[in-house]
This record gives sequence, C-alpha cells and structure tokens, in this order.
Amino acid sequence: MTSASEEFREFLYKFYVMYSDLMPHGLYLAGESYAGKYLPLYIHDMLEHNKVNKDFQFPIKGLFIGDPFPSPLLQRTSMHYVAQGLNILSDYQLDQLSVFYQTCEATISFNVTMAADACDEAINYFELVSGKVFSYDARIFTDDYEPYQYWSDFLVNANNVSAVYSALHATKFDPHSKNVSEQFKPDFMLDYSKYYDYLIFNRFPTLLIGGEYDNRDGAKGLQLWMKTVLTKLRPSFFEREQLIYHFINNGETKVGGYYKQQDRFTYLTLPKSGHMFTYFNYNATAAQLADFTMYQSLNCTDCSTVDKKCEAMNNCNGNGICARASGVCQCSGSWKGADCSYLAFDVTNEPKK
Repeated sequence: MTSASEEFREFLYKFYVMYSDLMPHGLYLAGESYAGKYLPLYIHDMLEHNKVNKDFQFPIKGLFIGDPFPSPLLQRTSMHYVAQGLNILSDYQLDQLSVFYQTCEATISFNVTMAADACDEAINYFELVSGKVFSYDARIFTDDYEPYQYWSDFLVNANNVSAVYSALHATKFDPHSKNVSEQFKPDFMLDYSKYYDYLIFNRFPTLLIGGEYDNRDGAKGLQLWMKTVLTKLRPSFFEREQLIYHFINNGETKVGGYYKQQDRFTYLTLPKSGHMFTYFNYNATAAQLADFTMYQSLNCTDCSTVDKKCEAMNNCNGNGICARASGVCQCSGSWKGADCSYLAFDVTNEPKK
C-alpha cells in the first residue's frame, strides 16, 4: 500500500505539472469500499509531504468515502446486525455464525494474509442460510445485483468510448484487475483506522457515508467502529443531535440521510442504499457530493429536529431543561425519565415502621 501511495503521488505530480491550470481548483478524492482503506493513507502522505515540501503542494481539499473497509476484524465480525434486525438470521444461526467469527479472529492473530479467506467463510455461511441474500445489500438477493453492467456498457460498448478513453488517457477498462488485487492482498485484513484519526485530528474535510442495508461495511458496523476504534472523535459526537439531510430533486424536497458532524468530519447514514450507494441512491449522493465540493461539509436548512423533540417531550414538563444541542431533557433534582415526568425516591433511608 505504501508503494501504491508513492506511485499515486508521482502520478499527481506529473499530472499537475502538465495541467498546472487545474491547481487552483483543488482536488477531492472519492471512492467506496476498499478505497476507504487506501485513500485516507494517500491523503495522509500528501498532507505530510505538504508540511515539508514548499516547492510543490498537493492541492488536496477533501475526502468523500462510502462504506469503507478500514477495520477488517471488527467489520467482518459485525455483519449480522442488519440481517438480525430484518429477521433474516435466527438466534441459533447467530450462534453458528459466531464460530466463523472466532476462526476469523484467530486467523488474523497468527497469519493476516490467510485471514481474508478465513473471514470470508462467515460471508459464505450468511449467504447459505439466508437463501443467498446479498451480503452487500440486505434488500436483494445475489442474483439481483448487476451494477457493473451499467459501467461496462458505458466504458466498453458506448458509441463515444474512444473519446472516453482519450479523456482518461487509457487504452482499456478492466473493472476487476487481478494484478492490482494480488498486490493489495497482503494489506486486505490490516487495520487502517489510524489514518481516519489523523484526518479527524488535523480537521481535514471528510464525508463518510454508510449504506443503511449494507451487511458488511454499512451504517451499523461503521457506527460501532467509530465508537470503539477511533480515538479522535469526542464523546460529544455521539451524544449530539442527529440531523436530517434534505436535498431538492425535481423541485421536491427529499430526505437524503441522517448525519452528525465534529469540526470538519461528517458521518451520514444513507437510506435506501446498500454497499454501492451511488448506484442505489444516486440523487442523494450527487447532492451530497455537490455540497461537499462546494462547502467542504453538508449544506442543509431545516435539518434540526431539536424543537420538535423538545415539544414531543412536553419541554421536560417544567422539571428540567431541553438541551438545544440534542433535544434531550436534562432533568432537575430527583425528576427522571426522557420527559422528566416522574420522581425517583430513595427508599433506603425510609424509617422502619
């Protein structure tokens, strides 16, 4: 992965020497899945380069990443949450799945290169007992998924394919490069979370998206990862209000997700989406990408539900204060409950009768 980062920086340097007029526009890197492992590393290396090299500065401005794979062990052993919630997996199947989880964990501890195949056994078991529910999207079956056909038609069979190749300075489109896959295989099960902590600590604009129905690397697993692995997210990040992202599509206001922010780091759960979020919820992600490249964050009006939550809790019934940052009641004295509606008594000091 380190050599890939070096080659990428060399490519960008030559590119900007050739097209120096593009430097002022800045550079945003975007990707999904395994890109969530190498793109944070690439940006880390570019930012470190910029600190010591004043002759050439990479114009890197932001990272837009969906359903990343930064923490393999945690993500491969938490893929049951969505399926369990949808009643695809039963309790005894979860017990059996835990056997494969234990094998995955044990294999990583002594041979990280072999761990990919060992951890895939959990995925194979999941698809076996679910009737081949697609592990990347719990809404569909494996046979229902053919998004590569769209890109293949565009990049292989389109009438203007020669113009596309010319613009990309490419001679061939290969969606599944075995050579690249083999080179990256030793890094597949390595944890790259530290590069996200680096970006958060340095307040680098980052938009992280989790697909709602992705069993493998989606919203549920990412939230667990952020809480248990990342060290630079403050506890207040998880306590603050979850905002609703709205966007305009064909003149109508639509809901495009639910998000939280800390400084310049944003996490968003994308509804109606599995792993390939741009394929299943294109309009929402297009709006989010447009916002991010313009503002380096999500731009949304009327996204807060604090007032509605405070009202729903009857403004804490006069027995507390409804926090403006979260819409959660902070009860006074012995008042308890989400709406501060009942008193709690200490019966341990009651006089004996």
